[in-house]
Amino acid sequence: MILRNEEDFKNLWETKKPEDDLDVLKELINILRENNIKEDKINLMLSDPFIKAIENKHSYLQKLNLSKYWNNQIIFTNDKSIVTVPLRYSLLYDGTPDEWLIIFKDIILPYIKENDLPK
Repeated sequence: MILRNEEDFKNLWETKKPEDDLDVLKELINILRENNIKEDKINLMLSDPFIKAIENKHSYLQKLNLSKYWNNQIIFTNDKSIVTVPLRYSLLYDGTPDEWLIIFKDIILPYIKENDLPK
């Protein structure tokens, strides 16, 4: 998706989610459940303002806010090692919704499980 200016970005927030647009948030919740992330952890994520803001929004906005949310979760772990830098950079990837979910599952999810995130 190409946003040419601030007005494009603002309009995207105000536009109804297209019917054929993948619901990244819903798919992410399914991935978390399939990987035995506890329901209270999922509910904690869903209660966050970044996440509440993207319910029924365009997949671009969902990826953007999910990346912010998980980046913050990783930053605020007590792990100050260099290991978290590539993890956080992987969240910046601006591919398709499906590609973002694959990256999340392959790169971010193992760290989430290992560190009992979100907190």
